[in-house]
Amino acid sequence: MSLEPTRKSPSSDEDDSLLDADLLAIFGDTPDEDQDVSQPAPVDEPAEDTEALPPFDEDTDEDVQPESLDESDPLDEFEPFSDLPDEDTEEAPPAEPLQVPEQPEAIPTGDSPKVEPPRKRTAEDNYRVYLLKNLSSAHTAACIEEKLRKLTGISDAVVVYATQQLRFLADDPDARLDQIRRICMSIDPSVELVPLSHAPRNRQEFHKPGQMRGLIAGVAFLILGALAQFFLPQIPLIPMFILCLSYVILGGDILLSALGTIKNGRVFDANVLLSLATLGVIAMGAYVEAALVMLIYRLGMWFEQRTVAKHRRHILSAVDMRPEVVHRIDNQGVVHTIPAAEAQVGDLLLIRPGDRIPLDGIVRAGQSRLDTSPITGSAAPMAVAPNTAIVSGCINGTGALQLEVTHALPDALVTRILEAVETAAADSSQMERRFLRFSRIYTPIIVLLAVLTALIPSFITGDWARWVHTGLTFLVVSYPGALILSVPLALFSGIGAGAEHGILFRGGSVLESLKDIRTIVLEQYSTLSRGKLEVQSVVPAPGMNESALLSMAASCELNADHAFARCIRMAAQERNMQIVPPSRVQEIPGQGIVAMISGVTVLCGHRSLLETAHVDLSGYTPAESGTDVLVAAGGRFAGVLHITEAVKPGIKTTMKRLRALGLTTVLMTASSSEQAEALAAQLDIQEVQAGVSPDQRDTVLEETERAHGAALYVSDSASSAAAVTAVMGPSAPSALQAADLVFLTSDPQAICHAFDLSYLSLRAARQNIILALVVKLIILLLGFAGVAWLWLAVLLDTLATVLCLQNALRVLRPKN
Repeated sequence: MSLEPTRKSPSSDEDDSLLDADLLAIFGDTPDEDQDVSQPAPVDEPAEDTEALPPFDEDTDEDVQPESLDESDPLDEFEPFSDLPDEDTEEAPPAEPLQVPEQPEAIPTGDSPKVEPPRKRTAEDNYRVYLLKNLSSAHTAACIEEKLRKLTGISDAVVVYATQQLRFLADDPDARLDQIRRICMSIDPSVELVPLSHAPRNRQEFHKPGQMRGLIAGVAFLILGALAQFFLPQIPLIPMFILCLSYVILGGDILLSALGTIKNGRVFDANVLLSLATLGVIAMGAYVEAALVMLIYRLGMWFEQRTVAKHRRHILSAVDMRPEVVHRIDNQGVVHTIPAAEAQVGDLLLIRPGDRIPLDGIVRAGQSRLDTSPITGSAAPMAVAPNTAIVSGCINGTGALQLEVTHALPDALVTRILEAVETAAADSSQMERRFLRFSRIYTPIIVLLAVLTALIPSFITGDWARWVHTGLTFLVVSYPGALILSVPLALFSGIGAGAEHGILFRGGSVLESLKDIRTIVLEQYSTLSRGKLEVQSVVPAPGMNESALLSMAASCELNADHAFARCIRMAAQERNMQIVPPSRVQEIPGQGIVAMISGVTVLCGHRSLLETAHVDLSGYTPAESGTDVLVAAGGRFAGVLHITEAVKPGIKTTMKRLRALGLTTVLMTASSSEQAEALAAQLDIQEVQAGVSPDQRDTVLEETERAHGAALYVSDSASSAAAVTAVMGPSAPSALQAADLVFLTSDPQAICHAFDLSYLSLRAARQNIILALVVKLIILLLGFAGVAWLWLAVLLDTLATVLCLQNALRVLRPKN
C-alpha cells in the first residue's frame, strides 16, 4: 500500500503553485489532474541525479541554505515556500480546526450493506408455492408429497410440514391446481390450497374447526362408557353403545382418512394401520381400549400440532419482517399510509423514530442510527445520513428519515430473507432422505411381523386372544411417525436459529455438509478486515515522544482527505491531542507533505520523501506489513507511524475455536507473501495462500481441498470449487440465491456459530432417531413378553414423538 495524495491547504491559492522549477527537478513533474496518484510505486532508493531538499532550522523561520551545493547547481538560489506571501506582510489564514465526527460502526464491516438490483426471475415461471391450510400432520404432508410426485407433468413437488407449504415445478402449474386440490382433499378433506399472496401473516395458526369440541365430547363419552361398563355389567349393550360412540367421535376423521387412503391404493399408512388395530380390539370386545387408543392418538396429534405451530411461529416471526403498511410522502409533502405492497421504486417514504425500515432504499433527508440486530444479529449501531444506502428490517433510532425506495416489497431484503428460510426448509438433507427410504422398508416389515406374530404362535399355543392382540399392538407402532417428523424439524430449528443471528443456510443439506468440513479458507478483505485503516503503532526516534510525533503527523495531514490522513487524525483525536494548524503546507503528490508547524519544517509521508531531503534514516526499521508514514522535523528523523488495515475484533478467538474443532485455517489473499505471513502470524492462522488473483482462486481452492479435505470458503462472492461456499460482508444480501451459507453479520465468530448450529441440529436429529427406534423396540419386546397393551403401545409411541419434538426445539435455545 502507498500513501494517497492530499488536497491543497485552504490557505493555498488555486493558481499559485507551491513548487518552483527547482523543486520540480527534485520530485518530478506534478501529475495531471486526471492522473491517478493514489497508488504511486514505492520508492526504496533516492534517485542518484537529484539533490537534497534544503532543510529548515528548528529555531527560526529563516530558510537555511544547503551546506554543500555546487555553484552551478540550479538549487543555489532555492528558498522553500518562496512563492508564498511573506509572513511579515501577509499572514496566511489559519486552518480550520479539526472536527472529526464520531463514527459509530455500522454492520460490523464498517460499511453499509449494498442495495443490489432486483434479482431476475426467469426459471421461476413454472415454479409455484402454496400454503396448505389445515395441514394436520407430517404424515399427511408425506402422503400428499408422494402422490403429487407421481403426477404426470409435475417434475418436482415438496410438502414442508414445518412451514405448511407446497412447492412444485410443473410445465403448466396453474392448469394443474384443480387436480392438486383433489389429491389433497382425497388424503385429508380438511386441507385447503391457499395462494401464498393471499395467506394471512399469522398462517401458522390454522386449526380444524371444532377439533377441541370433538375431543372433549369423545372424552366425556369414554368416561361415561367406562362407568357404565363398571356399574352395569349386566346390560352390556349400553356401555358398548356409549364406548362405540366415543370411538367414532374420537376416531371418525381417522377412519374416513383410512378409507380414502385405501381407496387410493395405499395400505401402509398410519391411519389405516391404527384403524385396523382398533377395529381388531373392538372385534375382541375391548371397547374401552379402542376408544382410549383413539383418545391418546388424538391428544398426541393435538400436542404435535401445537408444538410445531409454536416452533414455526418462533422461527418465522423472527425472519418475517415484511411491513404491513408504509408512509409515503407525495409531491406536496403530504404523508399517506398505504399497503407496503403498493410502494414502488422511486417512492419517498417517511421513517419515524422507532419504525422498522420497511423497504430497501437510500436516505434522502434526516440523520439517525439504525439497530441492525434484526438482520445481522449484532447490536452494533449504524449511523445513517443523506445518500446512505440502507436495507429493510433494521430499526430506526431517534431521528426521522426520508427514504427513497430502490427495491419494492417482492425484492426487498426482508422478503428475500423469509424466502431463503422457507426455501431452506424444503431442502432435504441426506439424513432425511435416508430415513424416508428406511420408513418405506420399516413399515412393511413390521406389518409382516405383526401378521406372523398373530398367526404362528397362535397355531402353536392355541392362545389366539393373546397373540392376535400382540399382533394388533405391533400394527400401531409400524409407522415411523416420530422419524418422519423429528429429523426435518431438528434441521429446521438449526436453520431458524441461524436466521435469528444473521446466518442463512441454503438448506438442511448445508447444515449436514458442515460436519464434513476439514478446512476453513478465509479471504482477507471480506472476512478479516474491517474496511478501514488504523494506526497500529507510533514509534518515535530517540529524543522524541509518541504524543509529539503523532501530533506533528496529524498537523501535517490536517486538511488532507485521503484514508491515511483520516486515520492519523482519528488516532490523534482518540488520544485527545491538540492539533496545531500548520502555517504553510506543501503537497508532494505521491510522496507526502512538507509543512511549517510552529516555525519547524516537518516532512510527513513516504520514505522516499525523507531520503530525497537527505534525512538520516539509520534509525528506521520498516514494518513487516502495512504502510509506514515517516516523519522528520528540522531535517532530523522524528519517527514512524505503522498503519495497517484494521482487523475485525474477535478474529483470534475465532481462529482458536476453529482450530479446537480440528479445522485447518487458511488465509487466501492477493497481498504479497511477506504481508500475508505477518498477518497470519498476528491472527494465528495456520497456512497462507498469497498472491492469489481472482482467476487463480478456484484452482487454489481445489488444491487446498486435496491437501486438507473438504473446505468452507468464506469470501464476498460464491465459488463452486469449494465444498461449501459462504459469503460475508456488504455483498451478502445479493448472494442469497448463489451461496450455500450467507452471513448477514460480518462478525467472524458467526463462522463458529454456524458450526455450533450444525452440530446441535445433527445431534438432535440423531438423538431423535435413536429415541424413536428404541421406544419401538421396547414395545415389540414387551409385546413378545405378553405385557404390552394397545393403549400402552400408542402412549409410548406418542410420548416418543413428543420428546423428539421438544428435543428439536432445544436447538432454538442452546445453553451457550
